[in-house]
Amino acid sequence: MRWESMSRRLRIRLLLVIAACVVGAGVASATIQRSASNADFAEYATVTAVRIDMLALDAALEQAIHARSAVAFKRFGDAQHSFAKSMAEALARDEEPEELAELAKQDKLADAWSDRAERKIAQLQDPHVARVEQADAVRTQLLNGMLRSNRELLDELAKERDVRQRSALLRPIALIALLTLLSAVLLWVGVERPARTEQRRRRQQGELAGALQVARSESEAYEVLARHLARASDFEHVTILNRNNSSDRLEPVTPVRADSPVAAGLEGAAPDSCLAIRMAGTHRRDPDRAALLSCDVCGKSAERTTCLPSLVGGEVIGSVLVEHRRPLEDLSKRQITDSVAEAAPVVANLRNLAIAELRAATDGLTGLPNQRSVHDTLKRMVAQAGRTLEPLALVLFDLDHFKQINDTFGHGRGDDVLAAVGDVADHGVRDSDFVGRLGGEEFAVLLPGTGREGAVRVAETLRQAISALAVTGIERDITASFGIAVLPEDAPDGQTLLRIADRALYQAKANGRDRVEMAAF
Repeated sequence: MRWESMSRRLRIRLLLVIAACVVGAGVASATIQRSASNADFAEYATVTAVRIDMLALDAALEQAIHARSAVAFKRFGDAQHSFAKSMAEALARDEEPEELAELAKQDKLADAWSDRAERKIAQLQDPHVARVEQADAVRTQLLNGMLRSNRELLDELAKERDVRQRSALLRPIALIALLTLLSAVLLWVGVERPARTEQRRRRQQGELAGALQVARSESEAYEVLARHLARASDFEHVTILNRNNSSDRLEPVTPVRADSPVAAGLEGAAPDSCLAIRMAGTHRRDPDRAALLSCDVCGKSAERTTCLPSLVGGEVIGSVLVEHRRPLEDLSKRQITDSVAEAAPVVANLRNLAIAELRAATDGLTGLPNQRSVHDTLKRMVAQAGRTLEPLALVLFDLDHFKQINDTFGHGRGDDVLAAVGDVADHGVRDSDFVGRLGGEEFAVLLPGTGREGAVRVAETLRQAISALAVTGIERDITASFGIAVLPEDAPDGQTLLRIADRALYQAKANGRDRVEMAAF
């Protein structure tokens, strides 16, 4: 039967059937992709949680070793419980034998690590043990082995996720292609063009989903989203705005054109300067129509703008501002909405992961890198110094008579002193330098490309700055003693450099304190 000979009712029914098939295929495609993406992400998240909780457990042990307090021991116990829960969830979720075996291996290494850690805690809780050695090479090997196994499993999950996503895309794409061909025979160009456009959009969305799932950082995920949206011909420029962690500033995370009024609107902008963030809904602006309420960010733009908030669990974490000369078609509006909605939870999870990793490597009192970060950075800078053949200076300093401050004024005031000293040290060096807290009242400063004379100048500047400190409630002078060693002049490797700098620090203590001593042989 030819198309011309069909009755009007029959043609309408046939079109409805074809339309229903196309819509059904689209829904199936979206459902399959979303289901595969959610399942893969959940599995990836549980394995990642194991890694994060293990790092948190190790950090809790380090804190317990230094603090030797009931609170620190409780935190260690809580961290153990959290890790056990994460591992149990990962083992329960995974069904692949190879992956279960890898998780079991991690669990075994973690158990061995925990045994040694618990023995260490028992020593710490024994009042007859005056001093407990912190270094434990076996425990470190177990931790590194567990983390290495976890990273290998995460890499394998990422590969499997890509394969499953491609497989999930192929079946609905093949169905859509077949239905599109049938529609083209019946409806010619009238149906073919929208079908191809919709197919291209879904392919781009699938590509976006895959790229977002393997993004390694929040900034990389934002770049992926901006490049994805920039492909649309209706868009002149895409600017992604982010609320900083303290939520008191609105900052662009993608380039802003220097001649754009948006750049001026973002200077000192607060989150509620953006109407989309303030309303938690889409804000559209047409320069040909006067708005009842003008946006501080895009209100002076010469282009039409569409701004969507990035929502995660009802919380606005930023917005996406699109500038366009012509009114957006429905397809473009949908593309923006779907893309922002798909990217928002990925960005939020990457942000939370980065915050967790930062907290695991940061001293909670001073905000400086903790002992683990000091040792990791020392290894990295020693390797870099070996490649560039430049010197590397290590400055260790320790507050003088800090126990007397705690005993006289209380531990709260002592913490204030440590925080103030950490702030002075952090702001008293170059951006390329590194300042960290080794523990207690001892700090470390790494000075790349700095020899003996330069290190002495920096140490003397810090010594004078600390001597000039005035902390509320502390009615005594605050001083520090400094020890310096330089690679390769004083030591051939990082550990030796640390020992020699520590020896110089003790020499400064022996020579009267509040002074700087170089390594001497």
